Amino acid sequence: MVVKPDEDVPEYAEEEAAPVVSFASAAEDTTGRQDWFDLSVRVTVGGEDVGFEGLFVALAAEQEFMILPSGRYFRLDQAEFRQLRI
Repeated sequence: MVVKPDEDVPEYAEEEAAPVVSFASAAEDTTGRQDWFDLSVRVTVGGEDVGFEGLFVALAAEQEFMILPSGRYFRLDQAEFRQLRI
């Protein structure tokens, strides 16, 4: 029996680029994704947007990695996430 992977399965690769975490006030944000403090948090890794809710859940669960829809994954123990973890 030969098992062939589905063509939609991404190739998994670790993203080496440092994450970029940025904050904006409601007056500065144009995405409409503010929280109840009227703040917007945007996280990108290698130029790819990271869903903040998923990131927050992964950090709270003390997961080691997060996988993006593209198949790229990154470590959650990076210094850029230290303040978000607290």
